[in-house]
Amino acid sequence: DLCGFTAFMATHSEHAAIDTIRRFRSLARALTVRRGVRVAKWLGDGVMIIGVEVGPTIATAVELIARYDGRPLALRGGVAHGQVLIVDVDDYIGRPANLASRLCQTARPGELLAVGYHASTLPPGSPCTAPGA
Repeated sequence: DLCGFTAFMATHSEHAAIDTIRRFRSLARALTVRRGVRVAKWLGDGVMIIGVEVGPTIATAVELIARYDGRPLALRGGVAHGQVLIVDVDDYIGRPANLASRLCQTARPGELLAVGYHASTLPPGSPCTAPGA
């Protein structure tokens, strides 16, 4: 999720908003292909990525947020895993989708929130903070 995109659109040109979305999506596509996960769907100024294995999926989210640093807007994200229902090809319904969305809404710019993962699940060198730390 791009932080502050609505305000950015209101204060910058349409071209700047479109350019920002294009750069974000291009980076997301490149990273998902390289890590073997996929873009499930675009969410306006956000993306839902999915993967069969937790490690590569989290690594993709971590790298996406880290590599987008320094752009006009920061990214934030939320991670959850588990079983979901897939409706109409690209609509994911269930606790993991809801939890990831809520975590993303809670995250600060540049932050990826996840609950219930051991630090060893994260890519090497990823900062990890325990709740309340």
